[in-house]
Amino acid sequence: EGWNYTFGGYLHRKVSDPILEEDLRSYLENRYSDKGLDDEDYDRIVAQTRNIGGSTDYMALSNAYNLYHEGFDFVKSEIDPFKLEYIDFENPSKNIFRVVNQFEMQQGSNTPRIPDILLFINGIPVCIFELKNPTDENATIRDAHTQITVRYRRDIPSLLKYCAVACISDGSNSRLGTTFTPYE
Repeated sequence: EGWNYTFGGYLHRKVSDPILEEDLRSYLENRYSDKGLDDEDYDRIVAQTRNIGGSTDYMALSNAYNLYHEGFDFVKSEIDPFKLEYIDFENPSKNIFRVVNQFEMQQGSNTPRIPDILLFINGIPVCIFELKNPTDENATIRDAHTQITVRYRRDIPSLLKYCAVACISDGSNSRLGTTFTPYE
């Protein structure tokens, strides 16, 4: 379907960093090669992406979604201002789509967490999947929901602030929502 597959253990990154910086920089450099941006500009853009916050986890997710969905006005004195977009919605083939399984993530002294599957667009994790074994009678999609909405939100909020979509499945039952959507 046009997604590049990568096993999480093969990525060269800090386990505390939810952004795939190589993909983000590659996209930005290709998309804005005609704008005269230098390394310092790209550093600033990446830092802005990493440093999204909010007064609550919900607001951080909302702010992150708005940034990567709407972009922002890039202003620098020696460059004409322009709208910087993290995702090219008009030319989807120019985006970098990556699906990663077993993406280890650790924030502070919290227990490392390893979501089953993450979807990244241009290095930004936009969707999380938690899958349960369909042959295990005790594993339910409610367990998957709890794993995302309780354990992951508690232990790795820096990852979940980007994931606007959450999918849970046990092979025969599936649900789709956000990391804040109630199970029902």
